[in-house]
Amino acid sequence: MSAFPTSAIHQRATMASLCASPLEGFVRDRTTRSTKLRRVEIARSLGSRKPVMLDKLFGGAVPVDSDHCNPQARSNKNPGRMSNGEELGAMAVSAILGEEKRNLREPRRNETLRIGIVGLGHGFVMAQEVLATGRASLAGLCVKDPSKNARKAEYLRAPVYTSIDVLVDKTKPDGVIVAASTDHLAQIAERCIERGVPVLLEKPAARNVAEIGRLQSAAKLRRTPVLVGYHRRFSDQIGWLKSAIDKKVVGSISRAVALWLVRKPDEYFDSWRVQASAGGGTIMINMVHEIDTFQHLLGPIREVSAVGQETKLADDEVGHSYTITATIENRTGGVCHVTFIHSDLTPSPFSYESNAAENSVFPRYPKDCYLLFGEGGAISFPSGQIWSTSGSRKGWTQRLESSIYPGAAGNGLHNPLLQEVEHFLSVIEGKCDPKVTLEDAASTLSVIQAIRDSMSLGRPVDPKAYLDSTKRTRIGAVPPGVTAT
Repeated sequence: MSAFPTSAIHQRATMASLCASPLEGFVRDRTTRSTKLRRVEIARSLGSRKPVMLDKLFGGAVPVDSDHCNPQARSNKNPGRMSNGEELGAMAVSAILGEEKRNLREPRRNETLRIGIVGLGHGFVMAQEVLATGRASLAGLCVKDPSKNARKAEYLRAPVYTSIDVLVDKTKPDGVIVAASTDHLAQIAERCIERGVPVLLEKPAARNVAEIGRLQSAAKLRRTPVLVGYHRRFSDQIGWLKSAIDKKVVGSISRAVALWLVRKPDEYFDSWRVQASAGGGTIMINMVHEIDTFQHLLGPIREVSAVGQETKLADDEVGHSYTITATIENRTGGVCHVTFIHSDLTPSPFSYESNAAENSVFPRYPKDCYLLFGEGGAISFPSGQIWSTSGSRKGWTQRLESSIYPGAAGNGLHNPLLQEVEHFLSVIEGKCDPKVTLEDAASTLSVIQAIRDSMSLGRPVDPKAYLDSTKRTRIGAVPPGVTAT
């Protein structure tokens, strides 16, 4: 059985639409805080312990990140959670009684973990991050068309399969990274979960909240962890911004503006990325990052209002430009109103990718994409610049003081994707719970659905209604709007 059901296959863009250069272009030139390595040794994923010199493959230097994340150990403040031994014992008893919850495979400890990769678009980048950790190898790759991915597979030195079932059953991976197109994410992840294999599931994790609900039921039944790939949560830069917000450096945030305006290349739009049924469109591919980031920074979104109309290209099914106001229940007190200005058809220097500069594929512009305002002043991201009043006299005729938030000062380039993969390996080993959960993914998708409905209805919409309706869906049933396969 194919990992990508023929009933749902959509034409995908060639990798040239993501990177105009040959295969060498996919080995990203990532600069770290402390050093730029000219060579890196990686273990062959086919079982050989002999290292492979990447610079020999391409005849040049291959810089990679040297700093890894340091995932925190699981907290002991959760007395209700069983230890690994207790959990395995409970599952063994359940299995004897015919109520097996999960395939009883101990995660590997103190040895190389073996990771499967589904999809070689973003998945190719993730495969490199797996090898860059130094403590994991590739169990296998799963793609729709092996011939189109032959060079990448040869570079990664991993076996290739066209079925997720065969990959999992034959290679017995310790975990799988699912980076397929949006319409296939949930179905492929569910097949892994059914076999008790931990999953790093690329955002947005599914097409809608109902599909997330099915995954939550399966993961709970099999007791299998799922980490959702909103990698900005692993960014040190988002880390200092959240710290500044929590400390109320400029008071409780009551207003914010988030800018994301870029012009994607024409060839990008000739693919599943402009097909609504496939989960395409900038709202599902890019806006979801902004929604997740601000819910992580401030709190849950309680109401959204789409002010303005989406524009469309001639032959696609999705919108490209949005202006949205969201009301957030601020964790630090009160509410915060955030305005998102978003477009993938507008050339500008304002976007997270070009401003935070965490991925060298994108040109860097020294601008701020987030502006946050509190009663004590304003803070900009990613520059960390703070504007505030000084002394007892306050007023618009008084000059503001400017400073840089300490956490932002000297914040060099780093790699959140590597930290995300490091965290996933720790989840597999049972050292910690997923930092980004299916519940987080459901919350983000509920906001996306509320945005769509607000635009069509012309009024504010509460995202919570979509989450509540999913909870009422009977476990095992195919929710409305989801085609059975």
